[in-house]
Amino acid sequence: MSADFIKTMNAAWARGRVQQADLDTFKTHGASVPDRLYTMAGNGELTMNWLLHYWKKTAIQGESKEVGQ
Repeated sequence: MSADFIKTMNAAWARGRVQQADLDTFKTHGASVPDRLYTMAGNGELTMNWLLHYWKKTAIQGESKEVGQ
């Protein structure tokens, strides 16, 4: 992870929610950021805890798909 990615994560934790600009930063660094996350962020509903859980879930599903191939 880059320093910019970590700095953005820390700012989102401190703020208590993830903003759409944060998602742009994460996406720039290769993170999975589908449109529905932008909607949640725009509505003030996306927290870092939720986002990290989402990334963990999608990473596990992605690994499972690769193993099954």
